[in-house]
Amino acid sequence: DIVDARHPVGLKQTRNTFRVVLIHLAPVGADHIGLTHVCQATVATMTAIAAEKYVRLTTFTKDGRRKETPVWIADLGDGTVGFTTDTIAWKVKRISNTSAVELVPSNTRGKVTDGATSVTGTDVVVTGAAFASAEAAVKSKYGMQYRMMDFASKITKRIKRDDNPGVGIVITLD
Repeated sequence: DIVDARHPVGLKQTRNTFRVVLIHLAPVGADHIGLTHVCQATVATMTAIAAEKYVRLTTFTKDGRRKETPVWIADLGDGTVGFTTDTIAWKVKRISNTSAVELVPSNTRGKVTDGATSVTGTDVVVTGAAFASAEAAVKSKYGMQYRMMDFASKITKRIKRDDNPGVGIVITLD
């Protein structure tokens, strides 16, 4: 943990990024850099994105072309948002090439919601315990809808003799 003595805002280093873990509510003046307001805006943005039912995820190909797809999104409880997907999905392959992503609220088909603002972030593909955590968050938010999709996915995997458990995509917003 890192604490700047002049500006007492707690920071925690995680995955080569800094995430706010304590916000000191101090007046913004000549002696303060206004970090409190930036942090509050980031937390508000993360909360707003996590509250959406669908977001359009934009990933990038090796040559920089944008690829957009609607996904479910859930608050993972540690200052990140995420979703689950199949191990062999193209978005997973693109994320392996570049971790930069954009999220914008959308409908189930990926049509951007009127007045929506996009946010950027970096993501990482997770498996094991981190995947289980992401899956639990998505399952909690989407309930029966998630269970129905999971059931259909299991049937498809059984037919294809595919035993890949899936992966989680964890996104840290900029």
